[in-house]
Amino acid sequence: MGIPKVPPNWMGLPPELREKVFSNCNVLERSILRDVSTTDRLVADKHPYFINEIFVLLNGNESSVFVTEGDQTYTVQPVSKLAKLLQTPGLKIDKIAFESGSKTFDKVFSTLMRSLDNIPKDSIHVKELVFYSEISFPGCTCECPTESSPDSRINSFFKLANTETLNHIKITTKLTRDLWKKITATEQWNNAGSISVENCKLDTVDYFNDWKGKHLKVLTSKAEDITNSDEWKRSMVKIERFFKTKPLGATMQFRREMSTNVLYAQCLNKIDLSHDANLRLYTFRGLEFIFGFVRPNDGTPPGVEACDPFEERRHRDWISEELHANEYKPM
Repeated sequence: MGIPKVPPNWMGLPPELREKVFSNCNVLERSILRDVSTTDRLVADKHPYFINEIFVLLNGNESSVFVTEGDQTYTVQPVSKLAKLLQTPGLKIDKIAFESGSKTFDKVFSTLMRSLDNIPKDSIHVKELVFYSEISFPGCTCECPTESSPDSRINSFFKLANTETLNHIKITTKLTRDLWKKITATEQWNNAGSISVENCKLDTVDYFNDWKGKHLKVLTSKAEDITNSDEWKRSMVKIERFFKTKPLGATMQFRREMSTNVLYAQCLNKIDLSHDANLRLYTFRGLEFIFGFVRPNDGTPPGVEACDPFEERRHRDWISEELHANEYKPM
């Protein structure tokens, strides 16, 4: 008997040769080839579908998608293939970042979302979501508006992310209040373990009432700090009340000015709010600020001074770990 002749096409290749081909394919290529046949699906799915980062650059009417897998980066063209990539069964993504070349996401992002409308909600397993655009500062001559509105449909993309997988959200772009309300009403926002909001307005603190995470960064833009000292104090009262409900290990960074960073670290177990009157707030001025809660005469660390929430006291050599042993015990 002679050697059987193999048809000179893809379907004629034995599984072991297809395995070699698939081992050299990226996730997008395998997501397409797996649909050719049942055999291809079985071979393709032996390899993990993992992406380090998907970066989407939105510029005018054009969009570019860059995918990073390990040390390899490739583009997705046309952009409509992004929907196919995101629907790959078993796909896990470390980070998806969106950057707008204009001041808002209103036109460009809504166009992108139309190509993603068939993706089921809560189906994209991504750990981190990032939204970034240029920020307008006082005196700049940029076009209006400078805030993304609900027309951008940013909130619609939030709903596509898997709630249990999404751990970190970062927003560095100005949003209208209506869009904030839509985003913060999603399960994805309220269940994210870590949130970073930069160049925002002071009223952003209103959007964390239902948030269940532990790590928060809120950096206001300089324009918000020049004339809003009273609003700043009201915001700090909300933050103090909100932060007292957080468990051991929670942290929060808040910036009042472009040059001032304030770090809050919840070093105690969850505090019983019924004993709120017995708590003291400690802040420290230096390279960073530590925010801790202890009761008077309850083993306050040496050198620590009680102070008003809005007054800063210098203290350089105190280490936050000392406060961990000073656990709050209700009377």
